[in-house]
Amino acid sequence: MNTSNALLAQNKILTQQIETLTAQMAKLPQQLQVVQPSHSHSQPTRCDFCGGDRPNGHCSYHLKQK
Repeated sequence: MNTSNALLAQNKILTQQIETLTAQMAKLPQQLQVVQPSHSHSQPTRCDFCGGDRPNGHCSYHLKQK
């Protein structure tokens, strides 16, 4: 197999992989909706550091400790 044929074969494989990944990425939003509970049924987020209504690590107390 000459160099140009090898490059064409590699290009075809990479193109197929990109198409597969693109299709998988397009499905992610629907998959995330299935996995994530709706906000109306979830409990409020509480920071373990300051006790505030925010995710852990997103408060001024935690940022000062870094």
